[in-house]
Amino acid sequence: MSRVLEEVLTSTIGFIIAMAIIGAVVGAGLYGYWIYTNHQTLQNYMWPIAEVVPYQGGYLLAIVNTGNEPFYVEQIYLKGGTVITPSQAINPNLNWCSTSNTKLMHNQWWCGEANQLPVAVRVCSAIDPRVCTVVPVHGWSTVDVYSLLGTNCPVLVTVSDPYSATWWVIWFMQSGFYSKSGSTTYTWCIDPPYHPITISFNAFAFSNSFGYICQISPTLTHVEYNGKPVTQVFTVTCQQLPLLTPSNYFVYVSVTNDTLGAIWQISSSVSSTSGIGNVNNQQLPIGGQTDTLTASIIFNPIGYTCSISPGSTQATNGSSYTFTVNCVYSPYPPCPVSPPIVSTNPSIGPPQPTSGASVSSIPYGQSEQVTFYYNAQESGNNYVFQYWSIGGSKYTSNVVTITETLTCTTPGQTLTGPSGTDYYNYIPPGPISINPDTIDLTQSSETYTFNWTSAWNGTGTFQYTISGTVYIYYPFSGQSNIQGSVSWQATVTLPDGTVAAQGSGTLEITNYLTPPSPNYYIECVVSGSGTINGVNASHGNETGTASISCYLETW
Repeated sequence: MSRVLEEVLTSTIGFIIAMAIIGAVVGAGLYGYWIYTNHQTLQNYMWPIAEVVPYQGGYLLAIVNTGNEPFYVEQIYLKGGTVITPSQAINPNLNWCSTSNTKLMHNQWWCGEANQLPVAVRVCSAIDPRVCTVVPVHGWSTVDVYSLLGTNCPVLVTVSDPYSATWWVIWFMQSGFYSKSGSTTYTWCIDPPYHPITISFNAFAFSNSFGYICQISPTLTHVEYNGKPVTQVFTVTCQQLPLLTPSNYFVYVSVTNDTLGAIWQISSSVSSTSGIGNVNNQQLPIGGQTDTLTASIIFNPIGYTCSISPGSTQATNGSSYTFTVNCVYSPYPPCPVSPPIVSTNPSIGPPQPTSGASVSSIPYGQSEQVTFYYNAQESGNNYVFQYWSIGGSKYTSNVVTITETLTCTTPGQTLTGPSGTDYYNYIPPGPISINPDTIDLTQSSETYTFNWTSAWNGTGTFQYTISGTVYIYYPFSGQSNIQGSVSWQATVTLPDGTVAAQGSGTLEITNYLTPPSPNYYIECVVSGSGTINGVNASHGNETGTASISCYLETW
């Protein structure tokens, strides 16, 4: 068993998953369990390592068996898409490895030369040839394995995991069920025993770092392999949770009717809890006085499709909430329910909308009422919300809920609600002026008053900067003896990022000192800045100061 999988199984959620597998064994029978454990053991104990280096105008590929299970070297994938067998490789005639022997025991090496760069190899168990894995070649080049194998692998699976979370993907075929785990981006090949065949997937992810919550998408899906190469991509995303403080808010969650051992997960904006079976009044931190709770099934008992309701609900600090699990016997994968597609108009500038769904999936052959949520900010980035256009209907509220009855008629088909577009109106910032609009460089500092008016209301933050460097030279007839300038800028910003007012310009220099002779020049540095919170966005005035430092310099 791999170290990653051991870590998963020794954690709390790993124990839950292990219990689910044991439950699956009881339901599927000892024969199914033997298939699973035999395949899983072989796959996890096949530990090939492949390295490549430049060699005599080509490339030398060496493969070693670092595990205890024997395997055969079956195929070598070259950069550009060519696939060769070990017998097609050139014998480098090295005494520490063999080209003819493709069956490798522990610490045995195979090696061969190739004219093109090897980037991946496929090895299969010597005990059960159906158990195969594709591993990348290290040492000389990093290659996109996904694009390399895309035309040669029957079913290519990729987990994109830039966060180094722990993930686990389980897939089911008529011949049995198998799994792959890891904590980095990884690609492997599934070689079905025949076609056509349906391969169903369950996927889930866990955070490896404290303070992060991770998800994998999709969690439930399937592919149909009909003899033509197909791909399935899973994507891991992680979000950092706010730091917990003693002033946290909590709710209490209960789960009922989980009699078959489905694995469920209930999340708030700052935390989540997972389990198997029923729980009563389990404490869950939330992000404030109110928060949104979401619930989903992350693992189904073998032969069953489960859902949990409600899939989403608004929560208030100190309250209790009950979620109900419902499972139906189904040899077919359920229909995932995805949030509706939402967009904004104009597409660039306004805050981006979000959407959600009250359930995560619907069992095959079943119908359920699903509530879809559409959320748009009231304002942001100088845009004001006007209305939603959803499914041909207009809604003036920035938060809209629509309930529909959906039916899962095709196994694994993704269901969703009507798409929506929120419309915004742009309101430009108001002007800011400065008084005076001049500067006297003979002074040590100058004080200015900033005035503004705008069409925006609310409380915002005023910020200003005044800066510049001016060089003053000895005056010659017909030539300017001043170089450089002093500029200013100021803004009034609302908490949502809207710039309620702004202004900028250059200060006119009204007075300055003159160098005593052509051998000297004067350098004046002007600087000033400030931030004032709690100002009125619609109108106001504030003062600011700029310091002036002048130095007599010689050439």
